[in-house]
Amino acid sequence: MAFLSGFEPYVPKTRVVLFEAALFSANGLGFEKTLQGLTLDAAKLLGIQNRVGGLNVGKDADLAIYDGAPFEYTSYCVGVIINGEIASQKAS
Repeated sequence: MAFLSGFEPYVPKTRVVLFEAALFSANGLGFEKTLQGLTLDAAKLLGIQNRVGGLNVGKDADLAIYDGAPFEYTSYCVGVIINGEIASQKAS
């Protein structure tokens, strides 16, 4: 199982996929399985699990860092790491 996002100019779909993930998590799927559906399971379906989808040596190191639970609507992304380097960081 994986989540899908897309692009339509009038709706930022990344917000929609996080909302849908939060609904699945809160209504029985649970945090771990929801996170897996957004990461490793999605990578497996695309056949790229050897590069992305988990935190393992040799994989791309792309991370979003939140100030709270990632599926909570009051949480904000406060940092992004791409290829092991800090790409964006909220000022303290």
